[in-house]
Amino acid sequence: AGQTTIVATYTVGDNSYTGTARLTVELSEEEAKAAEEEIRAAEEEAKAVEEEAKAEEEEAKAAEEEAKAAEEAKVVEEPEEMRAEEYPPVEEVEFDIEPIFDLLGQVVAPQDYREGLAAAPDKNVIYDKARELERELTMVSAAPQPASMGSALFKVVFFEFDRSNIKPEFRAAIEENAAALKANPNYSVIIEGHCDERGTTEYNLALGNRRATVVYDALIQMGVDPNQLETVSYGEERPAEFGHDEASWQKNRRSVISFR
Repeated sequence: AGQTTIVATYTVGDNSYTGTARLTVELSEEEAKAAEEEIRAAEEEAKAVEEEAKAEEEEAKAAEEEAKAAEEAKVVEEPEEMRAEEYPPVEEVEFDIEPIFDLLGQVVAPQDYREGLAAAPDKNVIYDKARELERELTMVSAAPQPASMGSALFKVVFFEFDRSNIKPEFRAAIEENAAALKANPNYSVIIEGHCDERGTTEYNLALGNRRATVVYDALIQMGVDPNQLETVSYGEERPAEFGHDEASWQKNRRSVISFR
């Protein structure tokens, strides 16, 4: 047995409670050990209370963040409805395709387009077809027509597929063109090179340039003044025929002479 002095301090959450008890008692060794265990248990209990308070604080913070996220999500969803009010749907406009057919006449087989559009459930398809027709109309207006294919004064020279050499049967046509140019030294012309639709744009531009150049060289050899001549390649961009078969391609592989 002996004397034992016990000092205990408690802290709970944000609040601290300090109590000091100085006791001088005569305790047996077993009693002193039991007292120490009680003090340790009290400290552990205080620590558990503190951890519980901390957990509650973190839970409250998580709930606050979740509420904030929900509010932000709500803000994201709202603009769609707000935009609908701010920008009301555009009134549906009737789209009449017939004027385009009337404008094109019989150039691009409008009956085929009518049949395709009749089966089109979506108006976007009709708009796309209209744009396609518009592009073809532009090509038709820009391209030489099959009847003239350049100036009617000059003969057309045709080429084999992927070739730029002048075939013997077109030698006479070049001679006639040379004679017309020499007889009219005031004429200033452009020798155009054209290709069919097969091949890349870059390749066909180069091929068209070779075709225009070979006719240019032939005319120079026949005595035409170089100052009267200029060359240009249109590649596949200005077809004489819009078909996708050999008959059309043959007419598109050509060199024509136009006044500049």
